[in-house]
Amino acid sequence: MSMIRTATVRYLDLTGSTPDDIDPLDLARGLSRACRFAGQTTAFYSVAQHSVLASYYVPPDDALHALLHDAAEAYLGDLTSPLKRLMVSYHEALLTSAAEVAGMESTRFIELLTQRLPKNWTVPNSPLFMGVHAKRPFYHQLEQHLFGLIAERFGISATLPDSVKTVDARLMFTERLILMPGDYEPWYGQQGIDPLPIWIDPWSAEVAEQQFLQRLADLTAPPPAAGSLMRQPIQNVDRMVAGQEDCA
Repeated sequence: MSMIRTATVRYLDLTGSTPDDIDPLDLARGLSRACRFAGQTTAFYSVAQHSVLASYYVPPDDALHALLHDAAEAYLGDLTSPLKRLMVSYHEALLTSAAEVAGMESTRFIELLTQRLPKNWTVPNSPLFMGVHAKRPFYHQLEQHLFGLIAERFGISATLPDSVKTVDARLMFTERLILMPGDYEPWYGQQGIDPLPIWIDPWSAEVAEQQFLQRLADLTAPPPAAGSLMRQPIQNVDRMVAGQEDCA
């Protein structure tokens, strides 16, 4: 029920796979075809390109984290930030209302509800499982679960460094200025965040896929089953990462 077929002709269980099921080629394919901002931009702009750029604006020790920070979206797609916030608000309102109907304090209600949820979403014989907690929307838990598998696959922490969170926010508003011109309304969370002093030349999906793989190869030893990771020059990357030392 929760299996998806990937570009490397394998089946990945969204709730019960293992780190060995994560293939770099699948990550690159999915992220290079997932559009930022629901595609509402002046040109095609992928999550893969966003991830590659982010990896240049953090300290070197955090670069792999930055490259992979949205990697779960290779399997889930990219939901916009407003939709994610709406999901959280609706989930919280639903829990609060349900607790009131049950005549219980909200914290106790969530605790009891969690105890009744499925504890194991695995396929048979899988050593890993995704537990479910009532407090957070299921999508957010699924995203966290998949990122945990990806993090283990590449030997990094499942907790994002603060530098990655900061650059992710700065890059979002940079992308807005360049790829969504003429929008002067303040966005949620924009106050106090400065865009990066760069220009962005959008890549095609094919180029973004190749560049994601190249950057991954530069930051890691090619992992098993990754195939031959391409190492060609990144198009216009010098222009897009100019001044990165001042922004990390």
